[in-house]
Amino acid sequence: PATCATTTLCKSLDDAYTAAKSASQGSKQTLDSANSKVQSQQQSLTSALGGLTNAQNNANTTAERDRQSIAGAESTTLSSAKNSQTSTAEKDRQSVVSAEAALKTAINSQTSSLEKDRQSVENAQTSLTTAITNRDTTMEKDRQSIASSAASLTSARGSKASGVVKDRQSVTSAENQIRTGEDQLDSTLAANTVKLAPPKSSDLESAQASVAQAEGGLATAQKSLDDTTLTAPATGIVTKVSNEVGEFVGGSGSFVELADVENLNVRAGFSEANAARVAVGQSAQITFDALSGVSVMATVSSIDPVATSVQSVATYYVHFVLDATARAQKVKPGMTAQVTVTTAQASNVVTVPSNAITTVGGRKTVTVYDEATKTQTPTPVETGIKGDGGVEVKSGVTEGQKLVLTSAGGLPGGFKIPNIGGGGIGGGLG
Repeated sequence: PATCATTTLCKSLDDAYTAAKSASQGSKQTLDSANSKVQSQQQSLTSALGGLTNAQNNANTTAERDRQSIAGAESTTLSSAKNSQTSTAEKDRQSVVSAEAALKTAINSQTSSLEKDRQSVENAQTSLTTAITNRDTTMEKDRQSIASSAASLTSARGSKASGVVKDRQSVTSAENQIRTGEDQLDSTLAANTVKLAPPKSSDLESAQASVAQAEGGLATAQKSLDDTTLTAPATGIVTKVSNEVGEFVGGSGSFVELADVENLNVRAGFSEANAARVAVGQSAQITFDALSGVSVMATVSSIDPVATSVQSVATYYVHFVLDATARAQKVKPGMTAQVTVTTAQASNVVTVPSNAITTVGGRKTVTVYDEATKTQTPTPVETGIKGDGGVEVKSGVTEGQKLVLTSAGGLPGGFKIPNIGGGGIGGGLG
């Protein structure tokens, strides 16, 4: 049942429902009475059919008995038996006709009663349909009245409902935020569960491939980034920039020149003969034209393996590393230097000028001058280290003797052989 808006409306609905229910119950009673009559007539018909069946059975029994009597009778009794049988059969036929007439009468009576009952049922159904239609019409009117009342009530509560709706919306929004947070928490927990699960071999291989690809991309990007920065091959000070921003830089030549002022080097050219006597690690003394009285020690660091032609002369460049005192003595890159390499060293030896020695057929001799006799005596000698200042003589002459120089501009009065002690002799090259 519907909810009533007013007492009058509820009463109208109840009255309509009671009338419909009463009409329905009357129709049901009429239908039940018709069904009862039909059942009674069906019982009468069944009884008539039973009587007809008994009459037929009796007729059949009598006929059979008569046939048996006729078969056993002789000629004298045959006619009498036939007459008796005919009379009995006639009686039985009359009984059958009478029973059939009674059956037809019962059937006609039943048919008439059924038709009346059918009409009564149809009338009851029509009344029921009319009552239902009236009820539906009344209920529709009541629904419309309820809708109108509800609309009026809704309009009256509009202002209050607006605030309530806003509050509901706020509550709904807060609930949605809570649900969203719970969903995010569930998603995070699910993702953590997946992360904690042992990785599949296929997923692991795919992840490793992705990592390798990412590392390759990172290396490429890092290489591109590194290529945007010019890195000096060694520590130093920029002394020259050959190009400016926007200019094209060719493949040859230098773009930036650096000077290592902390580790100064000297490159000096040597002839073939002198280069053969120089070795890596030998000591050298270097002087500078621009720095009077300054002498810096150095060490041979490398020798060019191939000669360079300088004014059609084969020249080997030797590289020297200056010691740490060079900066303190104001030595600067680009200064002109003179290099003296000590190829060998001897102490407390006798030396003579190189132009005092004559070599003939591999034999070396000097000419000794005797002041007392004013004579010159060729004397064989054994030489040792040869330096820029003279040649070591191991045997053949002694300290204090005078020698005759072979050069045209020799010393007047000859050359007195000195005894060099302590410092040795240096082979100055280059």
